[in-house]
Amino acid sequence: MASISPKDVVLSVVKNNDPSDINVIQPGGPDPNAPLTKTLLSGAAQLRSPEIEARATVTVRGTAGDDVGLWRLGFIQLKYITSDWVHYRGEKDEEGSVFLAMDRPPSRQPGYCRDTVASDTIGGVFQRLPFVGPIIFYHGEQGLDASMFADLSTAVLPLGAVVPPSGQLDVRLRFTDQPQRFYDLRKVNNKATSFNHMYSLMNSAAFATVLAVQKGPGKPIEALKYFQWNVRWRAHFERQAGLTVLKAPKQSGDVTDMNISHQINGGPIDVSIRAALLDTSLPHCNAVIREAYKKPVLLESKHWEDWKVTH
Repeated sequence: MASISPKDVVLSVVKNNDPSDINVIQPGGPDPNAPLTKTLLSGAAQLRSPEIEARATVTVRGTAGDDVGLWRLGFIQLKYITSDWVHYRGEKDEEGSVFLAMDRPPSRQPGYCRDTVASDTIGGVFQRLPFVGPIIFYHGEQGLDASMFADLSTAVLPLGAVVPPSGQLDVRLRFTDQPQRFYDLRKVNNKATSFNHMYSLMNSAAFATVLAVQKGPGKPIEALKYFQWNVRWRAHFERQAGLTVLKAPKQSGDVTDMNISHQINGGPIDVSIRAALLDTSLPHCNAVIREAYKKPVLLESKHWEDWKVTH
C-alpha cells in the first residue's frame, strides 16, 4: 500500500525581499493598490509585508501499481493570534482622541479562524474540484498532470493515478501568502466634533501552517510537516503641516517584521492547534475580518486618552 511519512518530504520556507514596512499615502495621493475613498478623502497607512513562500517535494512510496487516485496534498493554515487596532488624536487635547479596534469582542470573538483563499460563500464550491471533501486546505484544489507539479498549494492526483514501476512518485507543491492592511489616516471624532489624525497603530497576526495528505475522499487527513510564522506592525505617527501625517521616529515597542519558525515533523505539539487544524466548522478568516471591519469597537473622547491597547 502506498504511503508518505515526514521523512519523505523536503520543505523549504523563505520570505522574499519585499519590504516589511508602513507606506503612508497622503490625502489625494494616488495608489492603485489602495481603496479609492481612502486615498482621496483621508489618506491611508498601507501595511506591507514580504511574501512567504513554501516549496515542498513529497515522495509517495509504494509498490508499482498501487492506487493513489484522488489523493489530496496541500497546506492547511490557521490564524491563531490577531492584534488589529489604531489610535487617533487631535492636534490639541481639546480635539480629543479616537480608538478603533477590530480584534476584540463584540467586533471579533476570540479563537482560531481558518485561513483560506477559497470563498466562504456558496460560490466557493465552484472554485474547487468537487466531491473530494470540505474546504479545509488553504487553496482550491488543482488537478495534477504528468509533471506532478502544483503551482498552487493544494493538489489532487488524477483519478486512476498509480505508483510507477520505480516505486515512488514525486509531487511538488508551492504555497504563498502576503498579508497587508489599510487604515485611514484621519477619523472624525464625533464627541469632540473635530478631525483626529493617526497617532499609533498595531496589527499582528500569527499563523500555524501544516503540509498534509488525504489518501482519498473520506480518508483522515494526516499532517506531514508543520511550521509557524507571524507578521507585526507597530508604529507611531505625527502631524506635519496641513493634512500631512508621517511616521514618527521609532519608539519603544515599534516594529515591522516577519518571522518564520523551524519545521516540525508531523503536526503541531500544541493540542488545541492540532485539533483546530482539522476542524472544518471553524469560521473563515476572511469572513471574520469583514464582519470586524463592519462593526469595529469604537471609543471617542473629548480629550487625549491613553487607550488600553491590549485585549
